[in-house]
Amino acid sequence: MIKKILITGCYGFIGSHLCNKFSFENNFDVIGIYSKKKKQRSNILDGTIKIKLNLFDYNKLQHTIKKLKPDILIHTSWIGVSKKYSDSEIQKKNGIIIDNILKLKKLNIIKHYLFFGSQIEYKRSLKKITERHKLEATTLYSEEKIKSYNKIKKKINNFTWLRLFDVFGNYDSKNWIIPKIIRAVKERKILKIRQPYIYWDFLYIDELTEIIRLIIVKKIYGTYNLCSGKKIKLISIAKIIDKTNSYITYNKNYKKNYNLIGDNTKILKKINYRIKSEYKKNLIYLYKNAQFL
Repeated sequence: MIKKILITGCYGFIGSHLCNKFSFENNFDVIGIYSKKKKQRSNILDGTIKIKLNLFDYNKLQHTIKKLKPDILIHTSWIGVSKKYSDSEIQKKNGIIIDNILKLKKLNIIKHYLFFGSQIEYKRSLKKITERHKLEATTLYSEEKIKSYNKIKKKINNFTWLRLFDVFGNYDSKNWIIPKIIRAVKERKILKIRQPYIYWDFLYIDELTEIIRLIIVKKIYGTYNLCSGKKIKLISIAKIIDKTNSYITYNKNYKKNYNLIGDNTKILKKINYRIKSEYKKNLIYLYKNAQFL
């Protein structure tokens, strides 16, 4: 039986890759919701029905859901993801959209809601972070994520909340750290890394989309970390790309007081999956082939 899957933010980094992933699955019809188009990602949205929709307008959202009758809703859209908006009042707009999505429950149409949280919801730690780790809002961005999560838990049961650590891949934003490193080396510009010794946890976008496919197919609900579970320092990433040590410099006096490593044991057991991709192989591929927006 073919299921309809509705993905908000279909021109975003994660949204566009999810649309592309599900469009190649025989059992899904894919519908993407967007507010603004991004031409560079259009070529991976060929198999997606795209609809422009203002998610702040509940009446239009409700009408769209009644008309399309999607079985699954994946909400990737979030206003103010970049660091410069982390303490901006713009974050509160996301709560309005979450409220509108939760109102859809009364229509009794959507069978599975999937939302994206963030590692920023967790209290900073030097240890690997499990889902039981304490939550602590340190920015308006993390505060709104935690508020959204709590509202969702109270209102619906058929949801999945995935706390993303860091994701990388083709068509990513040029302002994130891995694209910054790659662009600096390719353009022969100096880039200084302020936190070279922190351990990060990067998940390749192709692994992310496959994990979400399995979550949807296996009907997995609940709260999970979405990460590689593998640790790597930014200084190590830089050395893979900048082999001659010509363009990437470091803040050698930086003293780390936290890491960003997730424990993905819970979700991998649920879906019976093993992380396959390798940092070095994917980074070299991106250096040679990637487009960043």
